[in-house]
Amino acid sequence: MHRKLIAALAASLILTGGLTGTAAADNTTSSGTEAKKAHCSRWKVVDGKGGQVTYQECARKKNGHRQRLVRGVVNDQKDHNHKCVYVRVVFDPSGKVRSYKDCGGKQTRYNTGWHNARNARVYGSAPG
Repeated sequence: MHRKLIAALAASLILTGGLTGTAAADNTTSSGTEAKKAHCSRWKVVDGKGGQVTYQECARKKNGHRQRLVRGVVNDQKDHNHKCVYVRVVFDPSGKVRSYKDCGGKQTRYNTGWHNARNARVYGSAPG
């Protein structure tokens, strides 16, 4: 793993203090009578040596459960070096993991979907 990219990702999560909430998406309950909002953080861009990770974390409460979703783009900017850029999202407290990679060419978009979680941690690595 590329240490600078991991450190930058960790620092961006710490500096944002979790969700700073600007964008919102409407979601309705199963009865359709009550609209709930998902609060999303600002987009975060982390550049590493040869790669870039862009992500946004969203949170909502559904049926009494806190949920998290992470979406974004992972981009290997050195297309022909035979190395990939990875992003890994870990949901707490369940420990569920979603992993994505881009090995050059077209950027890889990712969306973890909603998971019952209090927090989502984002880790990345880029080729050295």
